[in-house]
Amino acid sequence: MWGWLLAGPAPRWAAMTQAEISGMDAEFAAFKAYARLLYSKAGVTERLLTLQDGEGADINLVLFCCYQAVIKDCALDMKALERMSAHVADWREGVILPMRSYRRQIKQTMLRDKSLSVVYDALLIAEIEAEHAQQAMLVQCEWGQGPKKMGRSASENEKRELVQTVLMSYFRLLRSSCDRKCVDKVRYIAREAVFCSAIDENP
Repeated sequence: MWGWLLAGPAPRWAAMTQAEISGMDAEFAAFKAYARLLYSKAGVTERLLTLQDGEGADINLVLFCCYQAVIKDCALDMKALERMSAHVADWREGVILPMRSYRRQIKQTMLRDKSLSVVYDALLIAEIEAEHAQQAMLVQCEWGQGPKKMGRSASENEKRELVQTVLMSYFRLLRSSCDRKCVDKVRYIAREAVFCSAIDENP
């Protein structure tokens, strides 16, 4: 999984041991499981897609912020949000966004030509795999960065507030106006994010 992500001129990765790479693999698996669970919860998918299409949010980054706050008790600051956004920008803009655009175009065309369903399904599968690759990139970007952890295990209310604070920082980074409806969606996602905290912190 990590071989292609670690390729290229990156001294930080070249010095990593196999144990460290295995640890990063495990972290990715934990995040992927958490993201899948949160995304599938009632009402979350709809709100995330609205924030994506209306505010320009990167759903994977939103999910990663939730994972870091709820599972890892870590608050991603603005510097970390900027670093992660930059790290995945080329992949997101060059691969995921065009794929999504083509898939949506085909979905509209399918209203007239059902034979395109095979193409649509193939693009959907490819897009999901590209999203998973981006999730791995986010884990890779933050591995060893040591984001600020709370000195103790946070309560559910503290986790919820932490998610809301980090996500509002992210929308400021996006220069989003994030009106009242946007804030309500953030609060809903933060609440549901805490309910997913049963995922093992140390897979």
